[in-house]
Amino acid sequence: MNNSNPEQKDLYPKLKHYLKTLNLFKSYPPSSEQHDLNNELISTRCYIFLLIISLIALILYRSLIPTTTTNQFNSLYNENSQTLTCLCSTVSIAYGTLT
Repeated sequence: MNNSNPEQKDLYPKLKHYLKTLNLFKSYPPSSEQHDLNNELISTRCYIFLLIISLIALILYRSLIPTTTTNQFNSLYNENSQTLTCLCSTVSIAYGTLT
């Protein structure tokens, strides 16, 4: 027995039509040229594709690169505090020479 209602059956065609006609780069005033409309649709699809690829890359990067916890940082700092130096801790040019 199929429990799906007519609204669910209509969802797929509506979603397909929405995605097919989605245009994030509409020209103002709206163009009636088919070439311009095709360029806008292609731009929208490229933008969405690149956005999804970027998000996947970011998620993979964050999940594969280990992060340092505060406890690990403090432990490493305590072990190596004498050898840690910041090369940028001194100013190369005195502020007075710039004014």
